[in-house]
Amino acid sequence: MKKTGTKKLCVIAMLLAVTVVLSYLSGYLRIGTGIKLSVSFVSVYLTAALYGPMAGAFVGAMADIISCLVNPVGALIWQLSLIELCYGFMYGLFFYRRKNGSGIKNVYGKVALCAVLRFAADMFLKTKILADVGYVPNDFLYAVWIRLPGCLAMLILTAVAITVLEKKYTDKFCGMINK
Repeated sequence: MKKTGTKKLCVIAMLLAVTVVLSYLSGYLRIGTGIKLSVSFVSVYLTAALYGPMAGAFVGAMADIISCLVNPVGALIWQLSLIELCYGFMYGLFFYRRKNGSGIKNVYGKVALCAVLRFAADMFLKTKILADVGYVPNDFLYAVWIRLPGCLAMLILTAVAITVLEKKYTDKFCGMINK
């Protein structure tokens, strides 16, 4: 088993705490009753860019579980935590700063692919799960229609935020952390 350094554990724990706080604050970023904008993905993205898919997956899932325990807005639904784990893993696959410089170079392609995959999961997987537990209407197409504006808003927010972070700030952040 690979040895994990104290600094790495502290940075991951810090980013996990930031994710939980952002998740709590995102409860107040609402447009009407149907659109909730969450910025908690930013720290999951940074964790994945710094330390890879496994760290991103860990922070994504644990932040969802801790957020539900600290600020219970609804029941803890393990399937939603699993989707958050997949988001963190996906960010790590596409944006991890490998030491040898390998990986996909086209930032816009990576961002578009991540945003579309996240949109599809939000739109269809989460809607199905929420319909099964009674948070949205059981008619799947009607539930998709209700959730469409919020998912589109998150698609745009995710694409813009990750593009800006990837182009301007992530390398600086990684350099600052890895000193």
